[in-house]
Amino acid sequence: MKVQKVKTIKRDDVREYLSECKLFRSGTAYAIYDNNNTYIVMSYVTVIARIDPNTHKVLEFDGKRYSSTTSFIQNAVRDVFDTSAFEN
Repeated sequence: MKVQKVKTIKRDDVREYLSECKLFRSGTAYAIYDNNNTYIVMSYVTVIARIDPNTHKVLEFDGKRYSSTTSFIQNAVRDVFDTSAFEN
């Protein structure tokens, strides 16, 4: 995997970075690109979402309940992207 420069951002900036599919780290949440150029949003070591950065289509979303920190990043993903196909 290619080395990626990830910027550490404030929690208040997470939605902005998600909406632009930018790399970031905020506490235990971060977003990177995989080898297929898919935008991956993670909390701790759990993949929360896989997103096509060109169409902003959510390819995978984990809405399971974990911690309040993970809930924050899940809700940020929900606010920015359409996760309805993955919700119960």
